[in-house]
Parts: sequence; C-alpha cells; structure tokens
Amino acid sequence: MIATGGRPAVPGVPGIEEVGYVTSDTVWNLRELPGRLLVLGGGPSAASFAQCFARLGTQVVQVQRGPRLLPKEDPEIAALVMERFTAEGIDLRMEHAPLHFERDGDRRALVCAHAGGQVRIEFDQLLVAIGRTANVAGFGLEALGIGVKADGTVDVNDYLQTVYPNIFAAGDVAGPFQFTHTASHQAWYAAVNALFGQFRRFKADYSVIPWCTFTDPEVARWVSTSRRRRRGACLRGHHLRHRRPGPRDRR
Repeated sequence: MIATGGRPAVPGVPGIEEVGYVTSDTVWNLRELPGRLLVLGGGPSAASFAQCFARLGTQVVQVQRGPRLLPKEDPEIAALVMERFTAEGIDLRMEHAPLHFERDGDRRALVCAHAGGQVRIEFDQLLVAIGRTANVAGFGLEALGIGVKADGTVDVNDYLQTVYPNIFAAGDVAGPFQFTHTASHQAWYAAVNALFGQFRRFKADYSVIPWCTFTDPEVARWVSTSRRRRRGACLRGHHLRHRRPGPRDRR
C-alpha cells in the first residue's frame, strides 16, 4: 500500500529560497505576528490564512495569477469572498504573475508581471499556499515502472491498483481529491480490494465529495462527479444554491 501523502507545493520562482517562506505545514512555527504578510496563492488554504492573519492585525497582500480567488468555486461565490476581503483591508492582487524575489538585508520583495508591466511588492513574511504535491520520490516507483500522472499523483485504476495488482495507492499520493476525508474514504476501498479482491472488488466511489473553505463568509461545496453536477453554498453571504429533493433523496 502506497500512502505517502503529499506536501505543500513550492513554486520555482527565482529567489524564493533567499527570502525564506512558510507553508501550511510550517506557519504554525511563527512566534511573532508579521507586520506585512505576502500570501502567494488564491485557493482555499491561501484565502483562509489571508483572512486569519488580517484579523490578527497583519497587513496582508494576496497574490494570485488568475483573475479571482477560489477558482474552483462559482464566480459569484468567489466574488462575495473577495468583496469581504477587500472590506477587511486585504490587498488583493489578481492577475499578478510572480517573476522573482529580491532581498536586501532585512528587506524582501516580490516582483510580478501585471498589465504589461512589473509591480514590486515588499513584505516581511512570505506564506506559500499554492496547493499540494504528492510524495512520489525516494522509494523506487521508477524502478518498478509505476507511472505518475500529469498532476504528479500515482497512476491507479478504478480499484486503486497500480500496474501491479498487489500494489495499491490511496490518499494524497493517489488523488484526485487531496482531502483528509477522501483519503480515509479511499483507504476503505484500497484495503478491502487488497484483502478480498479475489472474491469481490469495489470501484472507488466519488459520486459525492464535500469540501469547505474556512473563510468568512464560509464556502461549502459538494460535487457529484458521476452526474457532472456540483452544488455550492456561501454561508452568511446571502447566497445559497440548491435543488429540490428528488425520489433518490427519500430512499
């Protein structure tokens, strides 16, 4: 069973190692509140940390390559979150592509490409929150010929098997959803298929996958991958999308 998990992804932007950074794994080691925090990323973790530090009193700048925060959510829901962030004083820099970092003594800055020019953003602490990457190196996958998909996760079939029928993978290392609750969900299928697959096998079922983003307003979402449907809700943001209960809901 391959269950090596994942780790925060760190972009290869020149100078990032020189300025130093924290991630969702190491931010908890901070013992002083940064005066100016640069949050790199626009997904759920980046948004949660940005608002958290802003409410603690930090001057927060959030840099995102794309045109909005929370790109996997519906645009109107993301707009509600961005409106609240702006009202709380978070400096949102959308469509800013990082070019390189600079350091001169204690002074740190990020240079971004934006609107045909360059923008320089100074900061005291950098928080990198651009997503996660699977841990697939260092234990011989290449030697066995076990493939890795384009997103960096181990290539498995519907039963969570690799090219070897007796080697399974589950959790962040297998994808496609890198959440704690989906890792536990996959673990059942992988374990049962590994132990009892000669009698009966079960395809991993992703028909309903919920997740939430811990911002204010909170964002909750659940996805029905089998029917290509998705539902989203923005709590305390005066926005809720839903469907009428059908016969399947009463079973």
